[in-house]
Amino acid sequence: MRRHLLVGVMLLSPWGLRAEEAKPPALPKVALCAPLAIPLETTTKVTLRGWQVDKATAVRCDSDKVTFKIISQGAAAVPGKQDAKQIGDQQLEMEINVAEGVSPGRVMLTVVAPNGESAPHALLVGGDLPVLAEAEPNDGFRSAQQIAPSQIVDGQIHGDGNVDVFTFKLTEKTNLGLEIQAQQLGSGLDSLLTLYSASGSLIASSDDQTSTSDSKLELLLEPGRYFACLQDAHDRGGAAHPYRLIVKSVAVK
Repeated sequence: MRRHLLVGVMLLSPWGLRAEEAKPPALPKVALCAPLAIPLETTTKVTLRGWQVDKATAVRCDSDKVTFKIISQGAAAVPGKQDAKQIGDQQLEMEINVAEGVSPGRVMLTVVAPNGESAPHALLVGGDLPVLAEAEPNDGFRSAQQIAPSQIVDGQIHGDGNVDVFTFKLTEKTNLGLEIQAQQLGSGLDSLLTLYSASGSLIASSDDQTSTSDSKLELLLEPGRYFACLQDAHDRGGAAHPYRLIVKSVAVK
């Protein structure tokens, strides 16, 4: 009887746990890369944000023409209104080199650590339109950033309550498309995109699409000046809120 009792206690105690029951270390996981896209045939500094990435030994890609050099790694700040479980609390700073011959599109990167590898994560490379970096201050109509009617803008909602405003002019009747890429690439941005006329009248707005919180507008517009305003639907922002704004226009003959 005593022997049976002793065996039962051992099975219930920490010393009685079998080695195979111990939890293995968590694998690295990528939340996002900022910026979300990198130019062709350049070396670009990118911050990768996620979980269990501070012990990474390498980052590799499904294309041997895209290479990575880790510069630093460690903790990533989490703003007070946000959740580390959603945006990550660790980061890697790295240089990404895109060699000649890489086609515009998506490449898949993987973080390698001693305890395993992350799932592949998409990173945009290049684009089929001219690419412009968002430039602050652009928080209102008076300070709106000038863009072309066919343009890609890579930017970031820099802090809580931040709004990015862009302006463009149409010289003829135009089918215009405005699209945000953010959540689909891991960004914490829940985008709200609004289009205004030159007089400040609301023309249209977009919050969520069916399968993503990224915004999209498609409109037929008359000639004139317009303002596109982008913000987070919950007024949040910071390093985990990068975006890509794609503006496409086709003149109506």
